[in-house]
Amino acid sequence: MNFRGFLSDAPRGNQAVVLMDLILIAIIGCVITILSLFKGGPDLMNADTPILSVMSLQNPTLFFWGTNRFINLIPFLASPIRQPDTNLLFQILLFGGSFIGLLALLGRTIAELVFASTRRLDAWLCFAALLFTFLAISSRFAIHVFVVEGQPYGPSMLLMGLGLLGLIRSGWSRWPVVAASLVAVLLAGGLNPSLMIVSGTICIAAAIFSPAHRTRALLALPLVTFGCAVWLLIAALVPGPNFYVNFAPDAAWWNLGQSVTFLLNAYDPLGFRIGAWLALAAFVVACFRGQSGRAGSRLAILIILFALGWFLLLSQSAWVAANAWHFRYFYPVILTMVILIATPLLAWIMRAGRPTRIAATLAFLAGGVLMNLAPPRPFDEFSAFARVAENAAAARTQDIQFVAGDFWYVWPTVFLLQRDTPAFGLEDVRAIGNRDGVMRAIAALEQTPKKPRGLCLNAEPDRCLRQASLLTDRPWRASAGQCGARCTIIELVP
Repeated sequence: MNFRGFLSDAPRGNQAVVLMDLILIAIIGCVITILSLFKGGPDLMNADTPILSVMSLQNPTLFFWGTNRFINLIPFLASPIRQPDTNLLFQILLFGGSFIGLLALLGRTIAELVFASTRRLDAWLCFAALLFTFLAISSRFAIHVFVVEGQPYGPSMLLMGLGLLGLIRSGWSRWPVVAASLVAVLLAGGLNPSLMIVSGTICIAAAIFSPAHRTRALLALPLVTFGCAVWLLIAALVPGPNFYVNFAPDAAWWNLGQSVTFLLNAYDPLGFRIGAWLALAAFVVACFRGQSGRAGSRLAILIILFALGWFLLLSQSAWVAANAWHFRYFYPVILTMVILIATPLLAWIMRAGRPTRIAATLAFLAGGVLMNLAPPRPFDEFSAFARVAENAAAARTQDIQFVAGDFWYVWPTVFLLQRDTPAFGLEDVRAIGNRDGVMRAIAALEQTPKKPRGLCLNAEPDRCLRQASLLTDRPWRASAGQCGARCTIIELVP
């Protein structure tokens, strides 16, 4: 059965089919996300993930929580779920499902642009191949970062993709579609302002290579640019590091070398080599037989040039350098490699009959599940929580509600504590966004015989005292008591 759109572009009478596809994609996204959580989470999860649940439960603002000066969309959406473990799992499913949904959108786009196919099966085949390729060539760390950790790239790129689809492919007379597309673009820009470069490039490419959509692509360009730029402007006005758009060209070669080194952490060495050689062989044979499509070759050249430009630009970013050139900042490069490896292999399968394409689709999906199989484990067994379990237990027995010290220890502890009792972080990187909640908790405690006391985790007491005093504008001091390894106790001076 054919359809000519992923959402709003479906032909009349096929809305039920599109809805069924979306439900299936959501189910696949949840399955892959849960498996990825169990496979990499126990060793790789850190404070960046449980802090999302703390934000959601304590101060579910859409904007500004510590150094996060962009939209906190996923924690906001999860805020009605008040049980911490369920809240965190729901957020992980939203992040991971969004990334899988992005691969589905890319698969549908490749089926149409590269293989000139609007058949439903071909869109599914391309999606399944992209998903399998991503899981096969990526390191366990990269799968965890993009699917589980809570990074904004999946939700932001999916929203931007759907927004561009609505603005460029739909008629502007369809105002509900246009309005929803504009909201999606604005939210995407708030989640990830760097999409201004990605979306702008897509609009320009659509205007050049698709005359039928030229006018709408040119109209969409200033809208998506504004939707991203407005958040960079807001971020510049908020206290904190403001070097998102600063560059360090004086160390260009060093930056390039470091970027290459850390980008390699995103790939599984064996899986990447096998996939690259298979794709290269398929491409060479297709060229030799004169079967390489013009559209596919043109698309490959475009995305390679864009990925190269992105890499050269972002490798010189002061923000990327300050964060140790983490491969997540090169997400277009990583997606480009997935597309370049999957597409030549798809070219062979696309020429086969329907039974072969169905079998390949099911094989890709089954392979993705099998590669990610891992036994289920509760959050308490994850290393991020296990290493602070003793500290959290001590805090419960002594009625301690506040936690200061090392970022990577503070927020997993707060997460564990808030299962049973109100708990607040005093760590100076992210706790500022919840200062009002901290002050209300202190005021409530001071109306009782209890003293406001806190843990100082994996840090010297002086550092924790500075953190607590900075956040509360009141002096704190060291206190007596035992709270486990890498831990001391501090208390508010009456």
